[in-house]
Amino acid sequence: MNPLVSRVAIAPSGRGRLVALVRRWARWGTVGTLGLGVQTVTLLALARIPGLHYLIATFMAVAGAIVHNFLWHERWTWADRPSRGIAHRLTRLGRFTVVTGLMSIVGNVALTAAYVEHLGLPLLRANLLAVASISLLNFAAAHRLVFLTRGIPVDAGDPR
Repeated sequence: MNPLVSRVAIAPSGRGRLVALVRRWARWGTVGTLGLGVQTVTLLALARIPGLHYLIATFMAVAGAIVHNFLWHERWTWADRPSRGIAHRLTRLGRFTVVTGLMSIVGNVALTAAYVEHLGLPLLRANLLAVASISLLNFAAAHRLVFLTRGIPVDAGDPR
């Protein structure tokens, strides 16, 4: 086979696109679950430091989880969409923090309230459902707004 032709990837269509999206979403969920573990372990470790206020420890644990998740998403979930360098990576990190952070806070509060007030769900169940709902929205936002392919120079060997 011609080596040039073997480098060309045919864009998935239909079912192939759906499978690729589901696979990416599964990676998103895996990274998010690991991030929750990072946040929890970090918070527990920081809470043992004498004199460190619990809110500062919470902020540091959340920040650590955000950076953890971003790095894994860039290297694994969206590995096919590499950044162009440190400035681009930092811009992405900023977008990731703002988009997913704001969406998580606003969306979780609004949806938890809606699930409790309108569906009559118990608080914890409502909150877990809100987290799952917002996770889907966060994934879509990261896919479309953070890990963009538009404007990224494509190397001749890159199959995009």
